[in-house]
Amino acid sequence: MSAPRLSVVIVTYRSRAVLDDCLGALAFATRHLPHEVIVVDNGS
Repeated sequence: MSAPRLSVVIVTYRSRAVLDDCLGALAFATRHLPHEVIVVDNGS
């Protein structure tokens, strides 16, 4: 596994539907780019 060229941090609070759309779009947009995604639940 290569080192990520992009790190994305998503902070969420009670927004599962939006998060699902966001992660899907992000996965599609970065499919050829080494990346990492960190999702932080802000207490929901």
